[in-house]
Amino acid sequence: MTYHSLEVKEVLRLKNTSFNGLNEEEAKRRLGEYGENRLKEEKGIHPITILLRQFNEVVIYILLFAAAISFFLRENLDGYVIIAILVFNAILGFVQEYKAERSVELLRKLTSLKTKVIRNGIIKEILTSELVPGDLVYIEAGDKVPADLRIIEAKNLQTNEAALTGESLPCSKQINPIGKDVDLAERSNMLYSGTIVVRGIGKAVVVETGMNTEIGKIAQLVSEVKEGKTPLQIKLSDLGKFLGLITVVICLMIFGIGLMRNLGFFQMLLTAISLAVAAVPEGLPAVVTICLALSVQRMIKKNALIKKLKSIETLGDITVICSDKTGTLTKNEMTIRKIFVNNKTIEVTGYGYNKEGEFYYDGKRINPKEFVVLLDIAATCNNATETTGDPTEMALLFAALKGGGSRLERIDEIPFDSDKKYMATIHRGFEYYKGAPEVILDMCNYIEIDGKVRRLLDRDRKKILNINHKFAEEALRVLAMACKKGKDMYFVGMMGMIDPPKEGVKEAIALCRGAGIRSVMITGDHPMTAKAIAHQIGMEGKIFTGKDLDTVDDEKLKESVKEYDIYARTSSYHKVRILKALQANGEIVAMTGDGINDAPALKKADVGVAMSLRGTDVARDAAEMVLTDDDYSSIVNAIEQGRIVYDNIKKFVHYLISANTAEIGVILFSIVFALPLPLLPIHLLWINLMTDSWPALALGVDKSDTNVMGRKPRDPKEGIFKNMKGSIILTGIVGTILTLGIFSYIYFDGKDMNEARTVALTVLIVFELFRAYGVRSNKAFSKTIFSNKWLNLACLFSLLLQLLILYTPLNVAFKTVPLYLNDWIMVVGVSFIGYLITEFYKLFKYKEGAKTESM
Repeated sequence: MTYHSLEVKEVLRLKNTSFNGLNEEEAKRRLGEYGENRLKEEKGIHPITILLRQFNEVVIYILLFAAAISFFLRENLDGYVIIAILVFNAILGFVQEYKAERSVELLRKLTSLKTKVIRNGIIKEILTSELVPGDLVYIEAGDKVPADLRIIEAKNLQTNEAALTGESLPCSKQINPIGKDVDLAERSNMLYSGTIVVRGIGKAVVVETGMNTEIGKIAQLVSEVKEGKTPLQIKLSDLGKFLGLITVVICLMIFGIGLMRNLGFFQMLLTAISLAVAAVPEGLPAVVTICLALSVQRMIKKNALIKKLKSIETLGDITVICSDKTGTLTKNEMTIRKIFVNNKTIEVTGYGYNKEGEFYYDGKRINPKEFVVLLDIAATCNNATETTGDPTEMALLFAALKGGGSRLERIDEIPFDSDKKYMATIHRGFEYYKGAPEVILDMCNYIEIDGKVRRLLDRDRKKILNINHKFAEEALRVLAMACKKGKDMYFVGMMGMIDPPKEGVKEAIALCRGAGIRSVMITGDHPMTAKAIAHQIGMEGKIFTGKDLDTVDDEKLKESVKEYDIYARTSSYHKVRILKALQANGEIVAMTGDGINDAPALKKADVGVAMSLRGTDVARDAAEMVLTDDDYSSIVNAIEQGRIVYDNIKKFVHYLISANTAEIGVILFSIVFALPLPLLPIHLLWINLMTDSWPALALGVDKSDTNVMGRKPRDPKEGIFKNMKGSIILTGIVGTILTLGIFSYIYFDGKDMNEARTVALTVLIVFELFRAYGVRSNKAFSKTIFSNKWLNLACLFSLLLQLLILYTPLNVAFKTVPLYLNDWIMVVGVSFIGYLITEFYKLFKYKEGAKTESM
């Protein structure tokens, strides 16, 4: 319903109410008809659901099958190991996601618990949830608007609608009807739920409540956006399917060859199943979960709350950051930047609502006493205090305080309204005025320059208007100030203000640019304001407006988003269209925002990043990450951490697959070349426990050995095995040759079979532990090879467990024998040779100076 286009009396008639409001009985009846004035809350995820979805991975299905087969064949040890790891993985993922959900709940803040309404002509307070259409609401500065309202009385009424429209400047309100087709931001006779009253008082009739409000429509749009899988989920799912297929093929091949060699059905079945268990890296889900969980904890310390584990990995894939302007790139605090007084343009330093700052002319600091009258007007013709008030008036007040301006005692006030476009304060013997430059200038016939008053000439007017235009081109909001004595009114000066960029935003955007990440601004502000802020923070490019977006279809928009980085006068619908177009081009998109209007885009983005301090509940609910300090640089930290996470995932995938390739190669080629099996099924399971768990987990917390933000984002379509295949094949070949070679040497030398198998088992384990160090970097013989203390401890622990099955009664169960010093020299020497081969391979493949990433 276009209530903004109707007269007040018509709105009251349609809502069947009056200037005295509803009576209690009618209000109660309507509450039953329309329901409570609240948004529908999505049902929280049940803890059991969170727990069960930890098992929803292809690799985990394979491992559960392997565990069942292990128990069926009475190989209980491996079955218990697999189940234990899966349970550990599930518990860790559950705890992290449950904690994140609870943390977000703690971030929620109640919007407005009570509202003043007029019922039976009497003002009373009721619960905001009990508001109904037709209620008459009394509002004043500081109130949060409780529903969508049509204004019926307004005195100096202004609201901050940045959370809904993106417009950073206060909106002046009035009661007269306006055209049907005006934008939401221009409906000056309406108040919308969730916005803030910053000035004045008024009365308004409730026209919509709950999900029928503008907030409700956005909340509904958010709920309709479906979440997609993260790049990591897709890649791990593909990896699980690939490993499952390869495992089945290889095990059937080995089983068939073994039967042809008459090695015995049961023995070959047990060997094939054991090899299948070894071939599937059951440590992979646990390592991924632990790696992500630890990264989440690091990010909490850096003021970023990750709601879902895999979101941190997705951040590492980000190619575009789409950001709202107000409150995200800017401080959402108006600040005076330039002053025109005494025929001089003066620069003002400092940011925000504080008294720190200086005044400069031609690069030289000047004494503000030279224009103290202008500062007095800024402080006096003003209703703000140092802690509350209209952002524009607070900016004027603090500029005055920086220069020593004084607030003079007033007799009366002429409040600002949108028709007069000025405000005045009346004092004994004089009056102070502030308002739109054109209006104030038309009222003046004199001008004050350096303390002297003379007649205002045409050339003065032309110069003032030119300066005003120049300020406007820099996206400054300009107010002129004048003093009236008797019938004469003289022009004193102008102040230009802007919502300044946040500290560190320019540097963060530059860092993203170096990392190959595009920064895109999407704002509801005026194009000129958007362009000025973009220039200040280092964003260049052409501007696309909401009206431009309305004239292009989705196909053309896909091409347009490749060229434009600045979007102005946009709505929430436009933001979602821009995101869809970027994603259709293969971009991985993060969207930052704090307002209600940002919520659909936050939900649609690959990673939605909401602000906590200035953020709305709707935005925080829609996002996957919440910045607890509202600092843009925290996003960059999260992206860096996401890249490190992905590198570590590649490291342990590389390690697990290459190690398992060697194990498969040893069994496969021993059968092909008609050799005795160098490893028994229990040995395969033991290797699996020793090398696929602790070292892999330690790689998950590895530190990067390179500048991860100094490289371009990965191609989203890049496979997880990129830059690994050659190394995996080489590792498999080297591990197979070394293990079979040492086994054959000892066995054909007439030694005991158990001794030959013990040496082969130990060589393969030690070789794989060396390999864990090799996958940490593409730099051959990296200086940081021993810098991961957790990997050092993991490898030491694995070696101690190996000693346990060699030198204790457990050697009977594992069919191993103690090794002597000469044996250990041979084991370490052969394994180290394998390590050297893989390191020299790096010198051949990766030229010096090449960018490094996990192999």
